[in-house]
Amino acid sequence: MSSKRAPSARSAARVTWGNVVAEALRKRNLSVNAAARAIDVSRNTLQNWLNGEADADLRTFDRLSELTGLSHVLLLELAGVLPPELGPIAYQTQAAHELREGLRRVKRWVDQAIDVADSPPAAQVAAALLSRSREWEVTLRPALRGREHRLLQHTYLALKPIHEPALPEEVAREEVHHLLADLYVPYGLTWREQEAHDFVGHPPFVLQVPDHERPRGPRAADPHAPPSILALGLPYAHAEFLGSYVAHALGYGYADLRYGPRAPSAMRDEDGRVAAMIEHAQHLMADDTRRQVWSLADHRVLRALDEELGSASLPLVLVVEPGPRLRARGCEVWNVPAEEMATRYRQMRRYLEDPPWPIVHLSVDDDLGPDGAVDPDTLVDVMARLSIEALTAIHRDHNGPGPRRWLTLPGHP
Repeated sequence: MSSKRAPSARSAARVTWGNVVAEALRKRNLSVNAAARAIDVSRNTLQNWLNGEADADLRTFDRLSELTGLSHVLLLELAGVLPPELGPIAYQTQAAHELREGLRRVKRWVDQAIDVADSPPAAQVAAALLSRSREWEVTLRPALRGREHRLLQHTYLALKPIHEPALPEEVAREEVHHLLADLYVPYGLTWREQEAHDFVGHPPFVLQVPDHERPRGPRAADPHAPPSILALGLPYAHAEFLGSYVAHALGYGYADLRYGPRAPSAMRDEDGRVAAMIEHAQHLMADDTRRQVWSLADHRVLRALDEELGSASLPLVLVVEPGPRLRARGCEVWNVPAEEMATRYRQMRRYLEDPPWPIVHLSVDDDLGPDGAVDPDTLVDVMARLSIEALTAIHRDHNGPGPRRWLTLPGHP
């Protein structure tokens, strides 16, 4: 009859060390491949350490500490190579060292903040991603639109993972969420699911960073103008563009539901994103005291809020009515079924024929390009002219400021 020998203290320490480090890597969404490359060892070597099958090389602990967030002293202690009597001294020494390093890092951060303060938002997001991970390549493409009124609408960030082997799509997206979690709301980040027009083909991962349509607070708004203005449209009617343009001219804040506050799951799950947009719209409908313009054009939100919109007390609504060609293009770009687009258009016509609130009606001409096509530059120029038409109506009929008191219009000659 044989009996198994109890594991030695050394082998038990290896197993404990491996379990703790593996969990730290998991929490940071780091694969064994990526971690092994970062500390300059083979994948098999690191896997053996994590399985408790071999002693970890102490020379890698500095890099492992930085990679996992576990302190150098803790790694030594878990590995069983730090004598117990030296533990308190080691932790005190490390604390003093980390304080000095922390002060040096703060100085570097301040210096870097001064350097990037005037950088475009997309460049700041790209810099943040690349500084936090060496596992991504980033390509920036600015979406410049318009001929008479040239504007940077947003910038696309095409992300290419360089993991070996390639990560599954959901895992790769989750890694981006983890790396940029603190930037989603302040920068208005969203995944670009539709075709990104400025690329040949559609890269697998495209983040959209808004510029012209970015969320922002009020500046020097006229106290006599309507306190809150809704720009209401349909998918691809560019009501969001018009709303942002009007907000800029009036000195109002601007809120685009696509880029506003979100539920924790909103960037991971389409249902969560729609639910967050509905909740945000309900909040904006209930608060008509802010000097702001907000836009609503998503067909799913319009469907969910039809009754609430009809009974809401809204100070002023800019209704952007697209023609048949633009509605058809909206179906293509936003994957909206034709019958759903027709239903939402009937909803808009109902608001126009029996307005439940003060409105400014703005019709988008269907002559937007040759041979029935919709040219993005022509569309932006048309929307810029409609924005000026809206501002004129706000001045004439709703106590808004006149042209001499409009703030500088973006892209306006």
